[in-house]
Amino acid sequence: KAQLDEELAVLGGSLNTSSGSAWASSLTGNFDRLFAILSDVVLHPAFRDSELVKLKKQTLSALDAQKDDPDAISDNVVSVVNFGKDYPYGEVVTDSTVSRVGVSDLRRYYQTYWKPNICYMAFVGDITTAHARELVKRYLSTWKPGVVPERKYPVPSKPSSVLVTVVDRPAAVQTNIHVTDPVVLKPGNPENFPVSVMNHILGGGPASWLFQDLREKHAFTYGAYSSISNDPLVGSFSASASVRTPVTDSAIARFLYELRRIGTEKVDQLVLDSAKNEIYGNFALALENPGLIARFALD
Repeated sequence: KAQLDEELAVLGGSLNTSSGSAWASSLTGNFDRLFAILSDVVLHPAFRDSELVKLKKQTLSALDAQKDDPDAISDNVVSVVNFGKDYPYGEVVTDSTVSRVGVSDLRRYYQTYWKPNICYMAFVGDITTAHARELVKRYLSTWKPGVVPERKYPVPSKPSSVLVTVVDRPAAVQTNIHVTDPVVLKPGNPENFPVSVMNHILGGGPASWLFQDLREKHAFTYGAYSSISNDPLVGSFSASASVRTPVTDSAIARFLYELRRIGTEKVDQLVLDSAKNEIYGNFALALENPGLIARFALD
């Protein structure tokens, strides 16, 4: 890793990996050398035990700090409530799960799932298709395809009635409120667009109904927001805020009021147009970021 960092610094580039992707960026003149490094990382990961030991220590330290962090506790509870503790999205990282991970697990995962036949590659920048194709052939032609197992998971069912989950922390000076629900909304579904506009009006920013109600009108919180995610399996909706403890009940009442309102009250045309214009503007700004353009292309 130290050698990689040094080479990247010389090139003025950056490189990142995750469990399912690899990404690199540099000046156009240095890109061929950078792509060679990226390809080497993809094809020949070292998975050194010394690096894993260091990473596990960092992760365990972060987990220890999160045990008293209301936001982390709330996020874990929301995941388990929405998806169930035995569903992949509902699993909570713990000290024991981190401690059990070994180098053999990393290698097995890489050998099972990192295959070119389930991979897409996007290039964004001053580069031709012919140049991109030549780089891939030169540096990735030895990457062998293979059979990748497909996992099947049942879609978590929506709750049949309102479920209230409480984590009692007497020393807390605030209450973290989450109103949440699993949502089946897959990428490519045309409903993503009206849903996005709806969420922007409900809780997408300072002009949204939740923010104006809970912060500007009632001063219960510094901010109240909502979000909705699409996912190939199952996503989720969440409306949340951290409020002063004495107004917890009143804040919940306002959340429920605004959630009912968005489902029953016709949105004013000016409000609708304003939300759409803001989404247009954010999209136009996003087009200035090559990484986001690549993300759009991959999606």
